[in-house]
Amino acid sequence: MELQSHSETVKETRLLLVLSLCVGILVGIVGGVYNYLTNHLDVFRDFVEAHLSITGVVIAMALGTFISYVLVKKYAPEAGGSGVQEVEGTMIGKRKIKWKQVVPVKFFGGIAAQLGGMVVGREGPTIHLGGAIGEMLTGFWKGSKYSEVDIRNHLLACGAGAGLAVAFNAPIAGVLLVIEEMRPSFKFNFRSYTGIMMASFVSTWIAQFIVGDTLDIPVGADQISVIPQVHYLSFVLFGVFMSLTGAAFLYAIKVGYSVFDFLKAKVPYITFIVVAISFALLFQINPNYNSSGMDLLANHLNDAQSLPELASLIIGRLVGGTISFCSGVVGGVFSPMLFIGASLGKVYALIAPGLHIYSAELAIIGMAGFFTAVVGAPLTGVILMSELTGQYQLLLPMGIVCMVAAMMMRFFGVKPLYESLLKRDIRIFGDESLKKAKN
Repeated sequence: MELQSHSETVKETRLLLVLSLCVGILVGIVGGVYNYLTNHLDVFRDFVEAHLSITGVVIAMALGTFISYVLVKKYAPEAGGSGVQEVEGTMIGKRKIKWKQVVPVKFFGGIAAQLGGMVVGREGPTIHLGGAIGEMLTGFWKGSKYSEVDIRNHLLACGAGAGLAVAFNAPIAGVLLVIEEMRPSFKFNFRSYTGIMMASFVSTWIAQFIVGDTLDIPVGADQISVIPQVHYLSFVLFGVFMSLTGAAFLYAIKVGYSVFDFLKAKVPYITFIVVAISFALLFQINPNYNSSGMDLLANHLNDAQSLPELASLIIGRLVGGTISFCSGVVGGVFSPMLFIGASLGKVYALIAPGLHIYSAELAIIGMAGFFTAVVGAPLTGVILMSELTGQYQLLLPMGIVCMVAAMMMRFFGVKPLYESLLKRDIRIFGDESLKKAKN
């Protein structure tokens, strides 16, 4: 009996790892194509600008935003925004990913929103797409002695990790996101670690054939200096600064959702027509305030800017990101957060004694610290910024800032972004566990 049990376990593990590999391949293909299309939206905009008047360009861009909203409203309301919380909610049985609706809405809705110049990123859609692909492949697991919940959670986690890995060419960060962000709903063992690593690394490898193997925020070795240890005490205060600004960002998101819930209940289509046209017009005036900002970050790290200029960028990105994310169109919040975090890091470099010469370094650390304060995943923040920039010299100061930011957010009792969003989704769309209990 023991030999038979061992044999069954080996077969189960083999099949589960094969499904994990399939998740990685599919997420790599879907996520790679999604990234390729969103990376080349400027080509399409240039084509439109060459053949249409400014009015025509504004209408075309506004139509993109409006299409994203209509797709979400009519076919998959839960696909609006990021979607990370939907994956987490499905893993604890509170939500359910309807992959047949989510995949096309997330894919085409995300592209349409970025075409419209909305301040959203690609990582939320790719993580949600990854979770949906994992949910789809759950149907191939039949007759197992393991619970369907364990199998589903494994494949959802593989999809989520692979989704982040594809978005930023960052496989290790993809694995860490699952460990930190989804730990309450996931059983960790050697098989699960192996499956998530396989999905994340394979998806990254596959996507590189489509979008290339380049850093999202290329930073040369000559642009970064080792910060002397005498300044490390300043990083503790930097972590506190990140927690305060992170809490302000989360409050802005909360207020933004309240405003849009009210407006969508009263005048939904008029609201989105106004939003869509406004962002399209803003793109014509100053495109630096539109889109995710990932393509601007490499130059932004080394640009010499005054406090008023940085304040303008932070406020503009904060307002634009809040409106975009809370409006209900498809898009993630990671990428816009990184631009705000980099700008806050440069602000701290200007106001902290002796750190003005380390502006680029503090911008990178600021991205990690702000990400940690908002999401609540310090290890992911440290490794993600290292993989994005290709620079690992700042691991220790980044670790200090992220650790302090995470501790301060917990001390203040501020809930991480996706925990709050999940509670909101359950309130609006319903609790799947209660629906099952009634049935």
